[in-house]
Amino acid sequence: MIKKIVLFGPESTGKTVLAQELSKHFNTLWVPEFARAYLDIKKAYYDPFGRKGEELCQPQDIPPIVIGQIAQEEAMEQQIKGDFLFCDTNPLQTKIYNNYYFNRNENWLDYLVNQRKYDLYLLTQVDIPWVADELRAKS
Repeated sequence: MIKKIVLFGPESTGKTVLAQELSKHFNTLWVPEFARAYLDIKKAYYDPFGRKGEELCQPQDIPPIVIGQIAQEEAMEQQIKGDFLFCDTNPLQTKIYNNYYFNRNENWLDYLVNQRKYDLYLLTQVDIPWVADELRAKS
């Protein structure tokens, strides 16, 4: 039985790097953050103004981000041969983002969050140096 482990915490706290390193150590797979790829594409094709990720992401983006994240996770579960699957994020993280940035609490998202089961949450904190990426810029 596969153990699903979520890397959970604020933006830019090392979740992706940690997921990659843990997957290497345990010789298994990891699920990338779907929102990053989704917003990178949106930025490349629909954003002539060069907005940061927090400005680029809008409430209407939340459903495709959550659905994409779940689809990636389920696809990786089918491919895995090891004992662990490391998830860079999960729908709960998107729910918190939705509440924080858009002040929205939506029943459909609550339902999906409650349906998804994980074996362990590894919490990250803002105690590492900031590393800028293409999507987010330091304010």
